[in-house]
Amino acid sequence: MEQGGVVNKNIKGISPLLTVMILVVAVILAAIIAINWVWGVWNITKEEFMLRSYLYITHQSLSAKPILKIYVINEGMKSDKIIRAEIIATNGKYVFKGDILIEPGMKGYIVIGDDEEWDQEGNPELIPGENYLVKIYTERHGMHFFMVNVQFA
Repeated sequence: MEQGGVVNKNIKGISPLLTVMILVVAVILAAIIAINWVWGVWNITKEEFMLRSYLYITHQSLSAKPILKIYVINEGMKSDKIIRAEIIATNGKYVFKGDILIEPGMKGYIVIGDDEEWDQEGNPELIPGENYLVKIYTERHGMHFFMVNVQFA
């Protein structure tokens, strides 16, 4: 600085080490902000363009024959399929393998075992009044499971 025509050389500058530390902190903060922004844009875009089925199985009933009746709600924009159903019974299980289409917007009952045939693994037996584990496998959602009470005929 100049004071009355004389240059004052006693003023110290910023230490190079302090300058580097300030720059490193600024770069790290800028990187964190940029990563958060990109991550947010990615998630919003992914949610807006993701078309999937939203599948719910709200009611189910089972008879000793066996006939499995389930109430299905698909609130999504894509269809789904039931590809397998299992009833874990005493001494074995009943297995259904097939394709049952669940259309977008569907709300209704699906009956498995009325027209379709169940494969048997072991010697399964369903006793009226007892509860059994039922597993429903869908193409998009994987496995749904619930306990169902076998109804009396």
